[in-house]
Amino acid sequence: MRARLVSILVGLLSLASVLPALAAEIVQGDECLIAPETVIEGDLLVFCRALRIDGTIRGDLIGAATTIMLNGTVHGSIYALAGRIDIAGSIGRDLHVIAVSTAIRASSQWDDARSTIYSVSLSTLLEEASVPGSVSALGYQLLAGGSIGGDLRFSGAALDLSGAVAGQVEAVISSEPNDAVRLLLPLIIDPDPLRPGLRVRASAQIGRMLTYSALEEGSIAIDLGDRVIFNRIAPQPEIVVVNDEDAARQLLSYLSQAARELALLVAVGALLLAFIPRLLSGWVDEARAHVPRTTFIGIGGFLIALPLWLLIGGVGIALGSGLSLIGLTAFGVSTALLTFTISLGGTTAFYFTAAFVARALACIVIGALLFKPSPGRGIRFEPRRMWLQLFTGAVTVALLASLPIVGWIINLLTVFLGVGALITAFSERRRAVLIYYPPPPLPPVDTEAVPPPIEDLTSAPGMDDLPPGFNWWR
Repeated sequence: MRARLVSILVGLLSLASVLPALAAEIVQGDECLIAPETVIEGDLLVFCRALRIDGTIRGDLIGAATTIMLNGTVHGSIYALAGRIDIAGSIGRDLHVIAVSTAIRASSQWDDARSTIYSVSLSTLLEEASVPGSVSALGYQLLAGGSIGGDLRFSGAALDLSGAVAGQVEAVISSEPNDAVRLLLPLIIDPDPLRPGLRVRASAQIGRMLTYSALEEGSIAIDLGDRVIFNRIAPQPEIVVVNDEDAARQLLSYLSQAARELALLVAVGALLLAFIPRLLSGWVDEARAHVPRTTFIGIGGFLIALPLWLLIGGVGIALGSGLSLIGLTAFGVSTALLTFTISLGGTTAFYFTAAFVARALACIVIGALLFKPSPGRGIRFEPRRMWLQLFTGAVTVALLASLPIVGWIINLLTVFLGVGALITAFSERRRAVLIYYPPPPLPPVDTEAVPPPIEDLTSAPGMDDLPPGFNWWR
């Protein structure tokens, strides 16, 4: 029963996200009025503070408002998200509503023989109206005084049945709300909240079976014979917190948690060392040299990332709404969905990186702080040393992060250090420039080792037989 009502809620949310793309007209504003002489062809999408429909909609009504009042006609179905909805007019097919208070007045009419009501509301009131189909309600209370042609299904705290149900009645009556909820209910629902339990009045009629589950039997004023099935719900046992747990069991639980953390950190770190060892070495050296600065950068990046992605998603949805208002409904909805998907994907990718990659990187940095390179070895790339740093840092983080009280603080600091190292690495990569190193100067010339200059010979060998005047080189 409860699973079926939950599926109804999921269906309402799915329809609310898909059907706006099919809306032919859009109405939005503070107070929206569909006048009696107004006829809207096709579906109508509304976003208003107060919506009053006195005219005719030849399609579905889809929208959200603080208050919705239907006095006119909707030929299709209604999919509404509202604070309060009042149905006094005519509906062609079904009513799907998520609201604080829903009221189906006696003057309401239903054109389809299978018209059904799906209500997720704190209070659902069904006056002496005739609903040809079934009624399914999830909330605090349901007052059913009309005629229902199908089945009645309810899950909540109070069911008051005074009308006729042609089919069967299925109900799950939960326990009484706590004191805080009981004090708030009169302020947010109308009519006044009922006392929890099942009450079947003397004027009620049930065509088939009455099946209900509750802590105690309800008040049934009519004779149903053997057509009543009551399932008693066992009260929830009190949770007893045992403070004197065995020390060995506490130690085993701690070591088990630490082992899981160690396995996860080593696995992710091993993947990083297997694919980008040299790049990772540079990141670790930079973070190790400036641990406080890197941690503060990680805190800033972690806190800015979520609002940034939400802002991107909000801008995309606003842009899609603007395009829908100027008539580009399909393109606007596609833009909004695409931007929302990018925003959700970016947020998921960032926090996945923070939860896994950043923590593994922080483990290597912590291991590098514990195992510094030997004197004279510098910061050369040494794969074996990085594996040792990963294992050492992972053991340290796993043991500290699994502590009962301060473990979450260690986890946060590890995430901030890793995120800061990633941000610093990518920012330094973007600022990288080509540095020119001039060649070393040449050594001085030893003048004593230079041979003496060649003397100017008046007659070089082989020049005696040349014709007169052939001395162009002189």
